[in-house]
Amino acid sequence: MPLDVGLFMDFDDQFVLSTLRQMQAELAARQPYHAMLLNNLTGQLVLRIARKFFAGAADANDHNVTYIQKYIEEHFTENPSARELAQMSGYSYDWFRHIFREKVGYSLSQYIQRQKLRHAAAQLQNTRLSITQIALESQFTSASQFIALFHRQYGVTPREYR
Repeated sequence: MPLDVGLFMDFDDQFVLSTLRQMQAELAARQPYHAMLLNNLTGQLVLRIARKFFAGAADANDHNVTYIQKYIEEHFTENPSARELAQMSGYSYDWFRHIFREKVGYSLSQYIQRQKLRHAAAQLQNTRLSITQIALESQFTSASQFIALFHRQYGVTPREYR
């Protein structure tokens, strides 16, 4: 049976078909080191297919992480859990935490905390709310926790920042 019968998809340069033909010829000739060449050709075939069909996986990861980042920016006051966010992204809990840190550069909890602090900083500049009100509105557990984290992030206290 010819090799191209049943071949579902190939590259524009017919890489799969030409590689399969080369493998078939090598197997038939059984020259010295034919097994090594067959392994090499198999590796090339797998690599080329993986690059074509899984290259979009990195883009999908970027898209999913960007979606979650935007969701956090809009819903951080609802304290979304890592499990909820992982479920929304379609990833397992562990993989989501890994890919989020890899793409964003911060752990999920660090990123959420930074969003809270960013929101609080804007509130300090744009409202006359008390520091305690801003801390609670930004979902910090206490004003003292907020002040300590704010100082660590911005190098000044909320009062000095205002």
